[in-house]
Amino acid sequence: MRKAWFFTALFSFPYLIYGFVVGILLLLKSPSSPHPMASLLFALSAFVLVIGDSFHLIPRSIPIDNETWILKGNLVSSVTMSYFYLFLSLMGSALTMKPVPALYLSMIVLLTWRTVVLFSGRNEWFSGEEPGSNWRFYRNLPFFAIGVLVVMFFLSSANPLLEKIAIAVIISFGCYVPVAIWSNRFRWLGFLMLPKTLAYIYILFTGFTGLR
Repeated sequence: MRKAWFFTALFSFPYLIYGFVVGILLLLKSPSSPHPMASLLFALSAFVLVIGDSFHLIPRSIPIDNETWILKGNLVSSVTMSYFYLFLSLMGSALTMKPVPALYLSMIVLLTWRTVVLFSGRNEWFSGEEPGSNWRFYRNLPFFAIGVLVVMFFLSSANPLLEKIAIAVIISFGCYVPVAIWSNRFRWLGFLMLPKTLAYIYILFTGFTGLR
């Protein structure tokens, strides 16, 4: 039996509930928001984020050995996280009222690459086995590129809200990269998921307070 389930549940459920509440409140407030489209897109971002994360956090919060379900949840979360950044970039575009066709095209190409790679049989999502570090790096390469594009766009926007979110995105990727590539060899790297999730909570809080 996994010993960390209680601490995972203690942290995960408040995070998931908070994300849903942020999404619902922004959805309800978006018609009266100074930036209604940006508010709506951020609400969708929040829903995609926490719905995807719930697929791997809830199995981790149950006191039974269910590694196969955790791996399946990782697949769902890997897909939804990619689209979270798509909605986040669209929110930034709506907020600044600056269409960026090159960014949209790049995101579509990277999302397609990411989705195809994630559903490759080499991932062993349904066998309970984990692939080696080389394949883990390759399947995350388009995701890293998506993050870089979002950060570059937000930092170049001269918008204080987007700049704050960009810093949190950098922190989240800084924590995610070691886990995504080397956690199969160094299990202790899993602790980095805590500051990564805190970075997402900060994104949710910053977006909510800035767009409501």
